[in-house]
Amino acid sequence: MVKHSIRTRLTASFFLVIAVTLTLFGVYVLDLFYEQSVANMRDTLEINARHSEYQLRQLSKNYTATERFPELVRQIGGSMQLDFELINRQGQLVAHSDAETHTPYADENGWPEMRAAFAGKMGSDIRPNLVTAKNTLFVAIPAGLEHPHEYALRVSSPMTSVDSAFRHVRGALLAAILITSVISLLISLKLARSLLKPLEDITAVALNFAKGDLSRRIHVRSGNEFDLLAGTLNNLAGNLHDKVQEARAGQRKLELILEHMDNAVILLDRYGHVTTANRKAEELFGLKAPLIGKHNLQVIGSNHLDHVVQRALSGRHARMIDLKTALNNTKRVFQVFVAPLYDAPDSPKASTVLCVFHDVTLLKEMQERQTEFVANASHELATPLTAIKGFAETLLDGAAEDEKLRTKFLSIIHTEADRMQRLINDLLQLARLDSADYRQQITTTRLEAGGLYETIREEMSHLAERKRLSLIISYEQPPGQVIANRDWLKQAILNLLENAIKYSREQGTITLSYRHDEQFAYFTVKDDGPGIPPKDLPLIFDRFYRVDKARARTDGGGTGLGLAIVKFIVEMLGGTISAASRPGHGTSFTFSVPRAPAK
Repeated sequence: MVKHSIRTRLTASFFLVIAVTLTLFGVYVLDLFYEQSVANMRDTLEINARHSEYQLRQLSKNYTATERFPELVRQIGGSMQLDFELINRQGQLVAHSDAETHTPYADENGWPEMRAAFAGKMGSDIRPNLVTAKNTLFVAIPAGLEHPHEYALRVSSPMTSVDSAFRHVRGALLAAILITSVISLLISLKLARSLLKPLEDITAVALNFAKGDLSRRIHVRSGNEFDLLAGTLNNLAGNLHDKVQEARAGQRKLELILEHMDNAVILLDRYGHVTTANRKAEELFGLKAPLIGKHNLQVIGSNHLDHVVQRALSGRHARMIDLKTALNNTKRVFQVFVAPLYDAPDSPKASTVLCVFHDVTLLKEMQERQTEFVANASHELATPLTAIKGFAETLLDGAAEDEKLRTKFLSIIHTEADRMQRLINDLLQLARLDSADYRQQITTTRLEAGGLYETIREEMSHLAERKRLSLIISYEQPPGQVIANRDWLKQAILNLLENAIKYSREQGTITLSYRHDEQFAYFTVKDDGPGIPPKDLPLIFDRFYRVDKARARTDGGGTGLGLAIVKFIVEMLGGTISAASRPGHGTSFTFSVPRAPAK
């Protein structure tokens, strides 16, 4: 039920706007009137005070003793018919125009107007008179008699006339505000009634629309936007009738499509029991009549699916999962769409869960084969392509003008292109990692370990600069010769460095260090990234393994083959690789290759 009608709110709004406006205006006028009256009275008293002070100063020239001041004050007061006082700096009343009826105050200097007067300025104050108890305006000015600022002349006058005039004006304003408010209320009622009459007619017909009666129409001639609203609702009723008929026909079509679609569709209630299934679901899962009403665990037998169904019931979001199961002793993979259905949009809980099973078994098999090849190719080709692209961009940016740099960069690009070609050939052989024939294709020679880090840093500097990383090379011992394949050794370091750049934080530091013992040379790549959880360390060298939750990839992620390839390369070279990490303190990878024997 409507608590307050629009008519009531509109009338109240009009009335409040007018009443508040008039009230504020009245307060402003009263305040202005009172301030102006006080200012006029203050100016009059100041003029009288200065005139009296002038007369007193002129008369006092004929006398030498201050004892004559009371007589002079009374003389001036009698002639000007003013009530004024002469007060010295010590706060003592020297003279008063009506000494017989005046009672001196204890300390005259404590009043605001007296402090201003003895400071050489005109001062004023409004307060009750201690003698008459009436609200009085006091004005004081300095009196230059014997010495400057030694005396002050104070004139006072009751505020009776100002207060009386203020009350009169206030009464008149209140009466005017009351009369205007009553008139505005009547006008507001009439205006609200005339404005809202078309809306009430529209509302009455709209209620019939809501009850399902779409035959009635709205007839309003208001000459404003209500005519447009009425026409719109009439069109809406006509269109809605057509849509209802279309919906019924569409529902029948949907039922036919559901029955003949290739995907299995199952409806579950809030407890996870099967309530409805289409023909495809009956064929795939053997859903005969006795199984309708059974729990989905009994029909499909997947704890994962049941868990997702429960999560869908408790939330308001659809979910897509991959479901692996075995049907008739055959492994099948389904892409299952799970969505909660509500009886009403504002229902707190879902009453039904829709499960659509899309058989992607063959697609998954093809994707896995394609993913393995593409992952290997993309990961291994990324580094030489990046180097070629980086030096090509450098040439395009102007380095091509320098013949020496152009020759150097083109040589590097050519070298990287050759290495990329070799990597393509090697990637095609990764499928035969366990083949002895493949292992025999890798040849090793004596190589100088010195300078390898510097070459790699130069090639990868543009990637590091994007994250403002510092690449530090540390030789704990003078580098010597090792037995290795240069391309594979370089590829292993590049893969580790590329991972370090990916996982390092902005403005971080990556350290490339070298040391050796009698048998092996040890290459270490250390970053200061988020680190790897201890539970994941034993698995990081497995193919396609990713530590997605523990180490966020800032550049879109990798294939999971990088570390597996590094391990394969190191083992092919006769060394070992290990990783050390603490979450939040970075990760270091160290691998060994055999040292070359002394000649």
